[in-house]
Amino acid sequence: MSTIVIVSGVFRHFEIAYNSWKFAPAAYCLATQRRRQEARSAAQNNSIISSIDEHKHKFDYILLEEPKSSNNTVNMAAKWTAAYNLLKDKQYSKYIIVRPDLYMFHHNWTMINSIVPTHNTMYNISNVVPDSSGQPFINDMFFILDAQAWTNIGNFYDYYEPKSITKNIHIHLCDYIAEHNIQVNSHVLAQGIYIPIRDNMLAMFDNNVLSDKYSVNDLVMKAIEWQKQQIES
Repeated sequence: MSTIVIVSGVFRHFEIAYNSWKFAPAAYCLATQRRRQEARSAAQNNSIISSIDEHKHKFDYILLEEPKSSNNTVNMAAKWTAAYNLLKDKQYSKYIIVRPDLYMFHHNWTMINSIVPTHNTMYNISNVVPDSSGQPFINDMFFILDAQAWTNIGNFYDYYEPKSITKNIHIHLCDYIAEHNIQVNSHVLAQGIYIPIRDNMLAMFDNNVLSDKYSVNDLVMKAIEWQKQQIES
């Protein structure tokens, strides 16, 4: 099976997240942009080209898709489409999509690496579930697709961008998955813990590896602390 890992999003804290991944050997594609954005901010800051260059040996393909919208989720979907257009003639059979800053813990990576995608299926860390408002929700941080599901997700931007101001991306993605008959399977991935690395967690890592003084649960608590600060600010 030919597999590619598509690392898609703003290039933040990749050096930490990458060290937590235990994917079987695969090709890697980076779909990012030239300038850094802080989490949940549309403001572009300093160039991250030097950071990309530092890690370019890890990637078989690198593309830069610059933000065209003040809506970060529209820009995320645009990066998926850019990666799809770059790779559509490469004939991979398994597509792993993950954000650059996502720390992963799973008790059995063999289970993840043994996933053989079935037709038009998305392997996700969650099923379609109600959010706190009762609206449909599915996670967009990490998922695995077969070629047909990847084709569908690769075209999600054209569906989502005109509608993006009406509902959040999770609702639109759920609607799109239903309309395109994409099957969702969370049996394996939902057994893991997935945490976007935030600045308030950096002191917990030594040489980009979680210090022995801390556990994944400590990272979860830091993530909750960061989330609470965003709500209060």
